[in-house]
Amino acid sequence: MPVLTETEERKEFLAFTDSIINVSQMIFTRQGGEIYGNFDALNGKRIAQVRGFDVTSKIESDYPEIEIIKVNSIPEALRLVSTGEVDATVGSIPVSNYYITDQTLSNITIVGETGYQSENGFGIRKDLSLLQSAFHKALNSITTEKKTVISRTWVGLTAQSEIDYIIVWQIVFASGLVILFFVVWNSKLKEAQQKADAANMAKSVFLANMSHEIRTPLNAIMGFSDAMLVGIGGELTNPKHKEYLNDIKNSGEHLTTVINDILDLSKIESGKWVLKGDQFSLNDCINDAIKMVLPKAKEKNIEVYYKIDPVINIKGDQHGMTRVFMNLFTNAIKFTNEGGTVKCQVTEKENGNIEIDIIDNGIGIPEDRLDDVLKPFEQSQSNHELNEEGTGLGLAIVKNLVELHEGSLKLSSKVKMGTTATITLPENRVIA
Repeated sequence: MPVLTETEERKEFLAFTDSIINVSQMIFTRQGGEIYGNFDALNGKRIAQVRGFDVTSKIESDYPEIEIIKVNSIPEALRLVSTGEVDATVGSIPVSNYYITDQTLSNITIVGETGYQSENGFGIRKDLSLLQSAFHKALNSITTEKKTVISRTWVGLTAQSEIDYIIVWQIVFASGLVILFFVVWNSKLKEAQQKADAANMAKSVFLANMSHEIRTPLNAIMGFSDAMLVGIGGELTNPKHKEYLNDIKNSGEHLTTVINDILDLSKIESGKWVLKGDQFSLNDCINDAIKMVLPKAKEKNIEVYYKIDPVINIKGDQHGMTRVFMNLFTNAIKFTNEGGTVKCQVTEKENGNIEIDIIDNGIGIPEDRLDDVLKPFEQSQSNHELNEEGTGLGLAIVKNLVELHEGSLKLSSKVKMGTTATITLPENRVIA
């Protein structure tokens, strides 16, 4: 049974218990975008909020200059932030982080506080008086110590209202532990490839279950690092502190990519990636992926061209296919030199199959490594000095997700001329 925030509307048909969990409402936005330390910074901006939520009503009343785009769910609000269609969204750390992990929205981070606190308790229908009595007795029997443990377990991190320079060293220490954990664990994963299938499955299941525990502190580390760098809560006067924070932020962003790749692959291998039967526009799916990678393309002055004719609707897992295209576009941009081009074209074959080509004019892949790069932990160049940062998991994830859709992935490439990644989806995935 979920906990609810008490509102006048809900009190008409629900009786509420005393509050058992209090959570802070935080500002979430895209990584690398503007920093909104409080609501005043959001004046004139667009935010996505769930209609009917208590915090939505408060923002409407207290900050009329903020434009609110109302949506039906938290995942929908977070996706609008991820694709840049709105500037931010306001939510609690535990709930928002759950959906950020579940939807693999790796480009969203915490940037500021709102000052709003949500007091949450159980809401019970007023006509169920015996159930109301039972709940009150059960909750009254919980000691203060146990309530504290429950709150820490489910709520996790909260933001401090003032920034103390001691937090810099706390973040450095926490970040170091996370980095050390993944350096050691990544090494063990590579060794585990050579072990029995049972051991490999156990590893995958373990990593899939670790997603919330890892992402929650890492997301907060990056968000508060960003906030401190722009001076929210007080200007940092020591250049060394700024240098440390930049290192923490860059390491956190790299770790986020590593974590997402490892968790996605482990979820697929352990059978936890359940393929959804959505019906969606292939055009919208590709456009969403392009929006997420466009900032990286602009940094390198790379033009991204997209042509689709005709408009095609398909049946499959929209979230999974967006992840496929995002990985392929990211790889194409990463290994294309400044001023290059990346093209995407979609064609419908005579046999009814759909072919999607993503073409770049980058550094290319040696012919003897075309098969290897589709395997986990393999990269395009055997000489590590030529490799960009990464785990070598992106194409392995793409291959697995495409095969879950009964499709295939093919790579063709010439060194110093570029690479073409071709996805083929079968006729039975196309909606007439």
